[in-house]
Amino acid sequence: MELDNIIKKVAGAYLASAIIAVIVLIVTLGQPFVVFLSIGAMGLVTVLGDAIAEYGIEAVLNSFYTERSKKESLETLLAEIDTLPLTDDLKLKTKKHLTDHQEQTVKQQETVTEPTPENPQTVVIENEPVIEVENV
Repeated sequence: MELDNIIKKVAGAYLASAIIAVIVLIVTLGQPFVVFLSIGAMGLVTVLGDAIAEYGIEAVLNSFYTERSKKESLETLLAEIDTLPLTDDLKLKTKKHLTDHQEQTVKQQETVTEPTPENPQTVVIENEPVIEVENV
């Protein structure tokens, strides 16, 4: 069994046990209806944990850091990834995904063209004829 799979299972068990501890605390305060809510919460946590484990920690990390890369610098995120308690393989995959995404974003920004006399901007209004606008 790979280390990443073990980490997924331990993290899922930790989350469920933390929620159970909170539920037990609430039950000891004398709220009998909370027992039914706690059983439902345990089921929900199990389903969510399994869904995250099935989706994969790599995909979750990639999505998380891709979203953060829109607002934070690449160097900051790469330094943060180095400090995470993950396997070196998972760190490298996450860094590669992040740098590839950054390069694609830069290429997309470079390919955006401004309207020129050869390629005028077209404005379409519903139920109106097409109007060609040329920059002067």
